[in-house]
Amino acid sequence: RGYLPLGKDWAITQEKSNKGAGFPMLHIHIMNIKGWLRGVHHQCGDHRLQQYLDEYHFRFNRRGFLSSIFDKLITKMTEAQPRNYKMIKCELNT
Repeated sequence: RGYLPLGKDWAITQEKSNKGAGFPMLHIHIMNIKGWLRGVHHQCGDHRLQQYLDEYHFRFNRRGFLSSIFDKLITKMTEAQPRNYKMIKCELNT
């Protein structure tokens, strides 16, 4: 039942839920995902669902570092080698 069959391949232990103490936060997280999917992607097919969830969690996990995104972008832009149109066009065709 549940995740116990995964225990044969991974070191998984089952913990009691403390009478559902974590469920309100789980519910909020699920509602945030659903709202984000509806607001950003408008529709979600089965073939793209995992990619959308990966993107959501990438953004969610980095939500506290938003002030440094611009600084990192500028740093990467100044450290990168210049590219001309011909180089960019070749990269897009491969």
